[in-house]
Amino acid sequence: MLTANTLQPLCLWSADLHKSLLERDVDARKQRAELVWDEEQAALALESVRVHSVLPFELVQQSSRQVGGGMGPSNPHGEHVEDTFELELGCLMDECPEEVELPLRPDREIFW
Repeated sequence: MLTANTLQPLCLWSADLHKSLLERDVDARKQRAELVWDEEQAALALESVRVHSVLPFELVQQSSRQVGGGMGPSNPHGEHVEDTFELELGCLMDECPEEVELPLRPDREIFW
């Protein structure tokens, strides 16, 4: 939830975890998935979305990571960060109906 009653979609950057989620792979349920803001999607007005489930706060670990891994000309000192949301893939499998698409954005992966 953002300001002005809007929701910003999230995305998954790991192709392996995305495949496990789509296939509802039981063996991958305990793997941790890191979600980030989906910068390719605009924020959505709260009235325009259907909320399927709200995860309990304790299931999601909110953190941050350095943009660009803290390297390169766009973030040479590592002071720019982005929010991350980490949870077990099984939580997404249980709470996210199959018709709800979680976009895959492999370009959002950071290589250290």
